[in-house]
Amino acid sequence: MARLILTRPQEQADSWLHSFKEAGYDIVSWPLISIQSIQDTTLVAQLWKEWTSYQAVMFVSRSAVDHAMMHKPQFHMWGQTRCWATGPGTKKALVSHGVPIQLIDAPDDKDQQFDTESLWKIVHTKIDLKQPVLIVRGADVEDDGFQLQGVGREWLSQQIKAQGIRVDTVASYIRSVPLWNSDQQMQADLATQDGSIWILSSSQALDHLAKLLPHQSWNLAKALVTHERIAQSVKQLGFGVVRTSRPLMADMLASLEYF
Repeated sequence: MARLILTRPQEQADSWLHSFKEAGYDIVSWPLISIQSIQDTTLVAQLWKEWTSYQAVMFVSRSAVDHAMMHKPQFHMWGQTRCWATGPGTKKALVSHGVPIQLIDAPDDKDQQFDTESLWKIVHTKIDLKQPVLIVRGADVEDDGFQLQGVGREWLSQQIKAQGIRVDTVASYIRSVPLWNSDQQMQADLATQDGSIWILSSSQALDHLAKLLPHQSWNLAKALVTHERIAQSVKQLGFGVVRTSRPLMADMLASLEYF
């Protein structure tokens, strides 16, 4: 049975680690996205003051939820504002922080894809043309500093703006490339050639991997990815074997049987 390389951020990895180990896999956790809290919390705090002015707040990930909720006032009232999520992990995070399930819009667990396109199919007929939407994201650390308004795919924003609706963004956490020492670099190099299977659930994780191993040959590397867009990028990087699965444990375990 091949070893698995889990690349999810550390704070999101535990449940997957436990499930893969229970299934009998040898698995290691090498987070490819380092996550830190925002130092200047002014904008995140403002989110909660203006909560009811938004018809919906879209959280791009579980990390976006967890880090935003750190600044939620103790007696916050959810009102009628909807919470949007693209996947089951983000939805579970919202529920765990007390968001009433009836206020959450997210793709069904039976859907083939968990992404903004699937979410848009659910919410576009309910959208209110008079109220803005807020997107809570992560900010990437670039060479020239922090982009604290948040970065990421703009497709959903474009759809909302096309309806004449204002879209605001706020970053609730900072993402960066992890720091690897020479031993980690060597182990990762070996993992691209020894039959290990890289579990990739984020395009950004793949970008960081390419930066950490810029001169790597990937033709012997194997990957299980959780979206077709990630699969396309992994193939472009040069991975020899790529399989796609929904990010649900039963689906991933079934897909691993085909390697």
